[in-house]
Amino acid sequence: MSKIPILSVDYGTLNERGRGTGHHGGGPVTRGLCLTETTSGSAASSITVPRLVWTDRGLSVAAGSTFDLGASRSEAYVTAILVLSGLPEALTGSILAHEAIHAWLKLHPGYLSLLQRSGGIMGGEGAFDRQAEEGVCQLVAHLYLSSREGRRAAERTRGEEGDISDEGLRKFFLFSIEKERSEIYGDGFRKAAELYRSLGLEPILQILVETGEFPG
Repeated sequence: MSKIPILSVDYGTLNERGRGTGHHGGGPVTRGLCLTETTSGSAASSITVPRLVWTDRGLSVAAGSTFDLGASRSEAYVTAILVLSGLPEALTGSILAHEAIHAWLKLHPGYLSLLQRSGGIMGGEGAFDRQAEEGVCQLVAHLYLSSREGRRAAERTRGEEGDISDEGLRKFFLFSIEKERSEIYGDGFRKAAELYRSLGLEPILQILVETGEFPG
C-alpha cells in the first residue's frame, strides 16, 4: 500500500475520474477517490496481505497473512488515490484514512472472490455492500480525527481574530461524520461504530472481506 500514488487534484479532475463509479470519498460530497483496476491472468502466485491495526497512536500496518492464489486468477490494482486539493489538514487526513480502507479492501484476495460470487462488474461495483464498505471507511476517518485530540495543543485557541482554529475544524469534521443523514455514509458509519465498540477494527474488516457485508 505504501507504493500507491497519492495525488492532490482539482475538483473537476476528481469528479471526472469518479464519474460512474458511485463512489464519493469521505462523504456525500466527492473529496477523495480510490482508483481500482482488475485484470485476468494465468500465472501461479501468492500474495501477502498486511494487517491494519488501530492503536492509540493511529492506524498502522502490521505483518499479514499469505494467500495462495492458484494458477488461474484475476488481480486487482489500486492505481492511485486522489484527494481534493486545498482542504484543511485534518479533513485531508481523514479523507486519506477513508480511502486507505477502500484500497486495503480492494487489494485483499477476498475482494475478487466476492466480486465473482456476487456477479459484480470488473472494476469494483458489487463486491461489497456499499453501506458496509463506506461505513467502515467513515469509521476509520472518524478514528483518525479522534486520534488528533490533544495534539498540538496550541491549535486549540484562535490564531488571528475571527479565524477558526484547527481544533475547531477537527471537531466540526467529527460532528459532520456523526450526524450525516444519508443511508450509505451516515447509517453505514453508525453501524460500523457500533460493531467497533464490540469487536474492534480488525474483525470488522475480516468479516467484510469474507462476506461482503456487516454481520447481523
